[in-house]
Amino acid sequence: MRPNLSKASSLRAFLGEEYKLRHQRNPNYSLRAYARDLGLSVSNLSDILKGRGGISRKLLQQIAPNLQLEDHETELTWSLIESEFARTALQRKAAKDRLKIQKKYHTANEIPLDTFKLVSEWQHMAILELAGIRSLKLTSDRVAERLGISHTKALESMNRLVDLGLLVRDGEVYSRGAELSVVGKNVPNAAIRDFHRQIISKAAVAIDEQDTHQRMLTSNIVAISASDYERAMGRIQKFIEEFLSEFGSSGDKKEKLYCLSGQFFSLDKTSTKVGLT
Repeated sequence: MRPNLSKASSLRAFLGEEYKLRHQRNPNYSLRAYARDLGLSVSNLSDILKGRGGISRKLLQQIAPNLQLEDHETELTWSLIESEFARTALQRKAAKDRLKIQKKYHTANEIPLDTFKLVSEWQHMAILELAGIRSLKLTSDRVAERLGISHTKALESMNRLVDLGLLVRDGEVYSRGAELSVVGKNVPNAAIRDFHRQIISKAAVAIDEQDTHQRMLTSNIVAISASDYERAMGRIQKFIEEFLSEFGSSGDKKEKLYCLSGQFFSLDKTSTKVGLT
């Protein structure tokens, strides 16, 4: 187990907590050994832990595997560094703003996979998001009308969410506390794949049923370097995080329900098949 990066106030705090955990496991573990294991010089590590400096983006990329950082955690760490050590006040402010977005997304209320299996039909996630519209008095009648589903299906879905603790019922009105719910990322599961299929089918219907000012559907076919795949995925993920944080947290201004869905997949039949998600 390692420190929660999403709650860290600085690179110094994160690396300091990580060192404490390693030292607790092995009282003979020294700062010199820590620097070696991270891939840093002793003087560089000492400066970081004393709050006297950060590290370059290139060096962060090099030591990220030693800290077992995922791509989004590496980006979050860089925002921590820039928020404190960027050269200009404008750069530091931009990094702090970016950090707020990243931390909000990655500390979102996560729906356990076992729970998601029970609510994997698309309308359940839509109902949870409708419950976040503060001006909407959420009832089964309104859900049925807004989502275009039967009253029976709306009521069954809402009560299922209540049973799982994801919605709260007060008479005929439903509500929830969390602003954002996500399912464990990159978890291979048939329920998640089926959810993706449902959303894609809804997008297909929108092609014919919605005017172009109501929806945006775009497809671009591009050949890229295989070595750029992970970086491309990271860029898409970063956009999604920033989009959801900026537009999904508009509070009392929320009115309508939309779906942001993206596909990035291989058309090249010579590609190696990897694990399904």
